[in-house]
Amino acid sequence: MLEGVETRDGEFVLPGLSPGRYELDVRRGFEHGELSFTATRGPNELGDLVLSFGERASEIRGHVLTTNRYPGALLMLTDEATGASVSTGLTTGARSATFEFTDVLPGEYRLSIVSLDGSRYEPDSVLVSPPATRIVFAATGLNDPFEPQVRDEDGEVEAVSLARIHGHWIDSTDSLARDAVERWIVLAKDHRPASGETPADGVVHVTLEPGFGMAFFFLEQGGASPFWQSNVACRSIEGVEVRADGQSVGRSDRDGLALVSLTRNPAAIEFALPGWIVLGEERDGLVSTVRMRRER
Repeated sequence: MLEGVETRDGEFVLPGLSPGRYELDVRRGFEHGELSFTATRGPNELGDLVLSFGERASEIRGHVLTTNRYPGALLMLTDEATGASVSTGLTTGARSATFEFTDVLPGEYRLSIVSLDGSRYEPDSVLVSPPATRIVFAATGLNDPFEPQVRDEDGEVEAVSLARIHGHWIDSTDSLARDAVERWIVLAKDHRPASGETPADGVVHVTLEPGFGMAFFFLEQGGASPFWQSNVACRSIEGVEVRADGQSVGRSDRDGLALVSLTRNPAAIEFALPGWIVLGEERDGLVSTVRMRRER
C-alpha cells in the first residue's frame, strides 16, 4: 500500500509499483473516490481520471477576533451525519484572523474552535450548512490552562500528552483550556499510561508506574491523521481488538482509540476485527496509527 501521495495541478506519480491489479483511493476534504487499474512493467500512463469532486461543494469561512497580536487557534469542521472531520489553521492579520474550508459538500456540520494561544472564544462551536461566509468567533478573556505535571517514583518524567476536545483528539496540549478537555492521556517510555476526564484544576498531577503504554488509533483506509491537523476527512474504526503476545489487551472505542497498559513490553502486538484487514501501521513514539479496510 502506498499512502500520502499528493497531486500537483491534478497530476500524480506512484513510484515503485510491481505489476498487478491496484485500487486507487482518492480523497479531498470530505469527498472520496475509488478507481481500479492494472500496472505493467515499465512506465504506466493512466491518462485522465475523471472524478466528480467539487460539483456540489461550496465553502465555509469566517473571522476570529482577538486581542492577541498573533492569534493561534485550530478550526474543526465535523460532519454531523458521519462524524468525519477536517481542520484548518488561521490566516492572521492585525488582531484578527480568517479561516476557510473549501469544497464542503451539502449537509449539516459542527464548526468548533480550539484556542492555542490561551484565549477563550465565544461561541466555542456552531452548527453550519454551506455556503456560510459570515461566521465570527470572538475572544472574551483567558482560559484556565490545562497543565499536566508528570512524574514517577524517581522524579519528573518526560511525557507526551493527548487531549480530547469537541469530540476529537489533539496531540499538543499547550495552551488548551482546562474546561474544554473532555479526556486526557499521558504517555511516557517504559511506563504505564495515565488518563482521566475533565480536570477539576488546571494543573493535573500525574504519577506513572513502570511498564508499557501505547495509544493506538484505528482509521479507515485513506484517513490522513487521527488528530485535528488534517485537511482530509478520516473515519475511525470502533471495536478493533488489540492482542499482545496472543492475549487480548484492549479494544478500540468510538474514537478508534485503544489505550494499552501492560506491566512489561510485549514481544508482539496484533490487531483483529472480523471483516477488516490491516493495511499498515505508522508509529510516532508511543502513538500508533493503524489503517484498515473492509474485506472484499
